[in-house]
Amino acid sequence: MDKEKFLTNVAQSFYERFLVPQFYEKGNKPFVVALIGIPGSGRTTIAKRLKVVQGMASVLVSANDARSILRDNTLEWGENVRILLRFSMQKLFEQGYGVVLDGNALDEKDRQNIESVASQFSVPVFYVRVMTDSVIAAERMRKKYEDENWISTPGEIRVNTAEKMVQNVWDRAEFEKTVDFSKIPLFATIDNNGTIEQLHSRVDTIIKKI
Repeated sequence: MDKEKFLTNVAQSFYERFLVPQFYEKGNKPFVVALIGIPGSGRTTIAKRLKVVQGMASVLVSANDARSILRDNTLEWGENVRILLRFSMQKLFEQGYGVVLDGNALDEKDRQNIESVASQFSVPVFYVRVMTDSVIAAERMRKKYEDENWISTPGEIRVNTAEKMVQNVWDRAEFEKTVDFSKIPLFATIDNNGTIEQLHSRVDTIIKKI
């Protein structure tokens, strides 16, 4: 099997992970909520909140889940992650579903990937930036990855060691400093340096605006 066909099969397998009945509650029209934030910022927690709150009829698509299935098939990440995310978004838009995208929205190439698919289906994109102190984010990541009782599940995939994930927090935090956010059409910004109750309240406020 040639590489392109193999990658297409992997993309199809990734998409089929979403074929679960509880996901399929359609809204009025498709949309994308793309979460921007460093690892440990709370993107996944927010994505899940967006998914479960009534009125957000959508499918949670995680970039880390894409990385996991690529790793399992000995494929590199980078552009291949974009290919898998693009494939799933296309399929979901075709069926009229919204997408909450957890990850792969900070880099310019990632935003271009999102926007190119969305424009094909005239789907609005809502960029939501999650702001968290990098020290807090690193501590959250270390605690999570050092938890021996944590079992990987869809949306919560263990993609590396604790040390590498903490280093990734520092690396992404430094990269984030180079990003000109004035060029990103942010729909909202969420401060996630407080309690989970405060976070949920802020997310619920944003939901009402979408």
